[in-house]
Amino acid sequence: MELQAIHPDPTSFFRKYVFSTDHKIIAKQFLWAGLLFLAFGGMLAMLIRWQWAYPKEPVPVIGTLIFPESGGAVTPAHYNTIFTMHGLIMIFFAITPILIGAFGNYCIPLMIGARDMAFPTLNMLSLWTFLLSQGLIIASFLARLGSGAAGWTMYPPLSTNVGTPGLGGTLVVAAIFVTGLSTIMGGINYITTVIRFRAPGMTWMRMPLTVWGLWLTSILNVLFVPVLGSAGLLLLFDRNFGTQFFVAGSSAVRGGGDPILFQHLFWIIGHPEVYILILPVWGIVSDILSFFARKPAHWYNGSVASMTVVTIQTLGPPMFQVTPFPTGLSSTPSPVLQPEAATNQMFFSNEEVNIADASDFDFLLSYLVVNLPPVGTPTLPPTSTGTPSPNRKSAMAAKLPMQQDFSDVGCSNSTYP
Repeated sequence: MELQAIHPDPTSFFRKYVFSTDHKIIAKQFLWAGLLFLAFGGMLAMLIRWQWAYPKEPVPVIGTLIFPESGGAVTPAHYNTIFTMHGLIMIFFAITPILIGAFGNYCIPLMIGARDMAFPTLNMLSLWTFLLSQGLIIASFLARLGSGAAGWTMYPPLSTNVGTPGLGGTLVVAAIFVTGLSTIMGGINYITTVIRFRAPGMTWMRMPLTVWGLWLTSILNVLFVPVLGSAGLLLLFDRNFGTQFFVAGSSAVRGGGDPILFQHLFWIIGHPEVYILILPVWGIVSDILSFFARKPAHWYNGSVASMTVVTIQTLGPPMFQVTPFPTGLSSTPSPVLQPEAATNQMFFSNEEVNIADASDFDFLLSYLVVNLPPVGTPTLPPTSTGTPSPNRKSAMAAKLPMQQDFSDVGCSNSTYP
């Protein structure tokens, strides 16, 4: 008996293009859903930039349509909502569906020789669960008090009813919880497919690096996204059912909860999210450079090992402790990341030698991905005391005023004592 059965051909338009279980169709659906929200998030980014460039001025063309109560101008309340939703949409509703949902669904079965995903129906349910979360995001903008405005990290107490009351914030939290369910379903599918449905001869160390990146990302998703979902669920309880998991101080009764607990739960997934999104890119870029070099990937085993080390070291406490430093939690940077980054940079540098066709767009894009980050982040050496050099101090003093007015960009001066 064959391990993976052949699916019958769909018999209707809806079964083929809407409620499809074909991994290629689902990949395209994830792609279009992500691209639409990428454009949505990009529009929010342009509104942020307009407010920076022309504070209190009406937004041209669409300003009176989206901000009629303020004459088309971005108010401080609008700015907080725009900034919050831009971050959430770009991370969870644009990059994730395109990079993991689309590329993962399309590439994994084809690259390992499988007919489809291990669980085709679960794959379809993952897509529609994600579309439900996108619908919740759109609905939040139609709510009476607007969408979420507590920052993309959604820290309590600002994200509770005390800081941002209204249905919009609740819908955003619900959307994060629902998209987490979609990610978990997809991750289980990817992991099982790679383990169980590789073609004969497709051993672990023969898999394309793209598959390695997507598979390791799926492991991190299955481990960490449930923590984000639990944080969102507890926050939903606080907003709707009177619980006090994250409500404290004068807003609480009978002792209350701990707002810092949310930060712990959030950053357990928040910092690994960086590697969740970069691992597939490393795999894809590695395969593209190898293809245009017309030779096998340079030190394939080392590249697999370095990506695996990133996945393993992400599980450690240092990765979690890096970010919530305002809480007083001691931060210990991970020493493993630097050797891993050097290994990948060496791999990329060797692949760029003797490229067959340097004019191809795919190669040029991959080349920029590898070489722009180190070029675009210059730093000035500190003095022996660890403080900026005098020349740098004088340059900063000449360019920056001693006191800045943040009122025009939606923030109060009292926020920055």
